[in-house]
Amino acid sequence: MMLRSTVLALGILVPLFFIVSDVLANLPGVGSVARYLPNVAGAQIPRVVPDDRIDMGAAGGLVVLLVWTAAALCGGLVTLCRRDA
Repeated sequence: MMLRSTVLALGILVPLFFIVSDVLANLPGVGSVARYLPNVAGAQIPRVVPDDRIDMGAAGGLVVLLVWTAAALCGGLVTLCRRDA
């Protein structure tokens, strides 16, 4: 909704999931922030045994994903109201 192009949306989404999150996780000062990216938090939901490197359980991962979803929906709504009003 915000970008109006599927190719542009995938062009931002795929590198964010597969490249940026891994790079941020390996940087010394930013690794604590990288665990709140959607792919890292979502990977915690189906885990039976929690990951020691990430101190977030299944419920925490679900909450982080819900916050990302709410932010995307709010951004789409704002964009829709501004462009197509």
